[in-house]
Amino acid sequence: MRRVTGLPDEQVLAWEEKLEAQVVASLQAVMDKIAARIEKIQVASGLGVLVAVATTGPTGDDDPPPMTGELAIPEPVPLPEVLPETPGLPPGQPYISPDDLASITPLWQSEVVNQVLPLVAQVFIDSAGHLRSQMLDHVAPGVVLGVPGLGSVAAESYLAQARNTYEQVGDHLWATARAQLSEGFEAGESIPQLSARLRQSAGLSARTAVMVARTSVIEASNAGSMSMARASGVELLKSWQATNDLRTRPAHLAAEAQYEADPIPLNQPFIVGGYPAQYPAADTLPPAQRYRCRCTTLYLMPD
Repeated sequence: MRRVTGLPDEQVLAWEEKLEAQVVASLQAVMDKIAARIEKIQVASGLGVLVAVATTGPTGDDDPPPMTGELAIPEPVPLPEVLPETPGLPPGQPYISPDDLASITPLWQSEVVNQVLPLVAQVFIDSAGHLRSQMLDHVAPGVVLGVPGLGSVAAESYLAQARNTYEQVGDHLWATARAQLSEGFEAGESIPQLSARLRQSAGLSARTAVMVARTSVIEASNAGSMSMARASGVELLKSWQATNDLRTRPAHLAAEAQYEADPIPLNQPFIVGGYPAQYPAADTLPPAQRYRCRCTTLYLMPD
């Protein structure tokens, strides 16, 4: 049987670099806008530090822990309603309205839709196209293999799921910014100091965002190739291909050994670490099996 795959490793790495850079830039763009709004806040002379930020937000205290494909969002840090005026500081401290942090969510969603998802979508399409080009070399003359477009059900479904994953990054950013403001309030910091804290929140959330970006590249590549494989109408089998080095999870190495010896039908899920997944890095996997995954789906075509 002939073996075909989605994007090759060098293209995956190139897309990871591009998407990482965009995600970090988008985080900073959001927090720069929030910090700029803080800097414009009027000083309420002689009122001390009045804090009106809500004590709940995108991730409430009652939310269950993540089970499959979700990020661990930091617990919200309670903010005091009123802090006494800090000795040694000039009268009048910042009044912070709920909108100052609430706007993080729509700003981040806008960045995801306009800046991040177009890159993820291109990875999906490129992977589908790469698989198609390999399959064309091995199908009968005259057979037409069309690449699933962005308007296809498969692409729209995948991009909706990818958007949900990136929105969790926004929740993480919100929680990080909230914690930074809380620390600043308790220290009696000035508006410029609070603004600087908010700008730094982007960097504090960058590690999580980069992890998501890297994972979404391999996920989009696998999702795109799977979409193409299904649309082709060719009876394919699939197996799990791991990166054989010391960083690869034992469960993923075990999956490679299992499915290389016994490939499965296209629509049958892999079982990896006890969890089902149609392809590596799928959102049905728990975070411990999903994030930073570098595996790919290997398709087997009949001769």
